[in-house]
Amino acid sequence: MYVETAGNQLERIEFAANADRFATNASPAPMPVSRRITEAFLTRCAILPERTRSTLVLAAAADRGELDVIARAGVALGLTPADLAAEVG
Repeated sequence: MYVETAGNQLERIEFAANADRFATNASPAPMPVSRRITEAFLTRCAILPERTRSTLVLAAAADRGELDVIARAGVALGLTPADLAAEVG
């Protein structure tokens, strides 16, 4: 399940709730993200500052999660690791 969801906690919850449906999928392609997970993620992200959301989009776009590559791309876009430390209140 960890491999199928790439470690995404929200997706693991969805995967567990629909295990019978996913068990019949023999495709090596990643499982599609459900509408419910997408909406939950967007709701959580909507309260974040724009720079934090931009940094998260950048990190999500990195297919291998290589922090040095993400950091360099962030610098090129004027983003910093501090942008991830948003206070939400």
